[in-house]
Amino acid sequence: MARYNVWEDGWLQLNSRYVYERKTQRGETLDDYITLDVGFEQKFKFDGMEYMAGCFCSNVTGTDYQEISGYKMPKYVWGFQVGAKF
Repeated sequence: MARYNVWEDGWLQLNSRYVYERKTQRGETLDDYITLDVGFEQKFKFDGMEYMAGCFCSNVTGTDYQEISGYKMPKYVWGFQVGAKF
């Protein structure tokens, strides 16, 4: 994982994962794959409280892969999150 401070309290995050081909319990072979995830997180203060907002996209490249035999993983997973620290 790599994090880059774009500006004050603003972070760009990159994560990549490589999984080598492997055998299943039934003797089938699952292909190797690489995924790339991208996200951004911004922290800020408002009215004396600390907040965080972030967004992310997992598997940006749309790689077809299976972590468990017979269960294809989604092409893209994206989301948005908001948090507050009291």
